[in-house]
Amino acid sequence: MMACDKTVNEQGIVDIFIGDEQSNTLRPNVYDRMMPTQNVYLQEFDNAATSGWSNKNDEYSQQGHENGELVILGKKTHYAWLNYSGLNQTYDFQMEIRVQFNFITVSNTDTYMGIVWGVDNDKKTYHYLSLFNNANHTMHIGHYDGKNYTNLFAQASNLAKNTHHIFTIRKVGNNMYFFANKRFIYQTAYSSFPFNYGFLITASGIVFVDYVKIDYIEHL
Repeated sequence: MMACDKTVNEQGIVDIFIGDEQSNTLRPNVYDRMMPTQNVYLQEFDNAATSGWSNKNDEYSQQGHENGELVILGKKTHYAWLNYSGLNQTYDFQMEIRVQFNFITVSNTDTYMGIVWGVDNDKKTYHYLSLFNNANHTMHIGHYDGKNYTNLFAQASNLAKNTHHIFTIRKVGNNMYFFANKRFIYQTAYSSFPFNYGFLITASGIVFVDYVKIDYIEHL
């Protein structure tokens, strides 16, 4: 029997799936159709000794661990990241981050904060998922080449401000899939990258990171 499923996510994107309802249809853009099989990294930010993120206070930020979270208070707009070498990118995998971005300067709608990965600090390049400080909390997904930002995706997220959200970046085969609070938002082609993760922080912004986990995944 053929089944056609139609769902509308919180961002207004319509997902349509057609397939045999008796089969294990591959649906990488449906959050719960692919499940973790092996956790390779889990950071819950109990303290600096185990998280890899130091407690520090410099010209860019004040960074520490409070109540089981990594807390970064921005002084200048910058990005901070942590390298992780334990992932084999030939496998399907996903990275999930539960994080809150607080914009303190509410009058500046051009400011943004977000997640970065694939940072090449020598070239000053990275991939990003960012949220802008405007009425719709506009979300951008793209790449910075050291000089210019290329947005592959730009849309109102309508995510509530100053609260935690879960962002998931999933690699399946030759594609990358992006989710906000377990809702599919965007798909693009995959290419390998230096594996690390981090955050875009604006001046007078605060980032609260609850956890970061990286898993290999299987097809259900």
